[in-house]
Amino acid sequence: MSKEELGKKIAKAKLDLNTKLLTGESTTAARAALRELEDELKAIERAQADQKAAQEAAQRSFEEVRSNRIAENAQTLAEARAARLQSLVRPIPDMRSSAHA
Repeated sequence: MSKEELGKKIAKAKLDLNTKLLTGESTTAARAALRELEDELKAIERAQADQKAAQEAAQRSFEEVRSNRIAENAQTLAEARAARLQSLVRPIPDMRSSAHA
């Protein structure tokens, strides 16, 4: 049963309860039926909240993995750049020691 349908049933159950109160009839069964419907609505709301929390946790996990991957790739690029720069550096001979020898 959808949340909207349940809301309509709860409204009808409340009206029935109020009618019984006004007419002096026993309200035990009406109260029990209303409580049962309200408990069902609470269960649906809890399930929806749990589902939303799970989706948010999955999204955070995905974003964390993505962020870590970006950081690792940035580190790899920095290391590759440093290695390329190091390979371009030529040792400069010490001319002073060669000239005096």
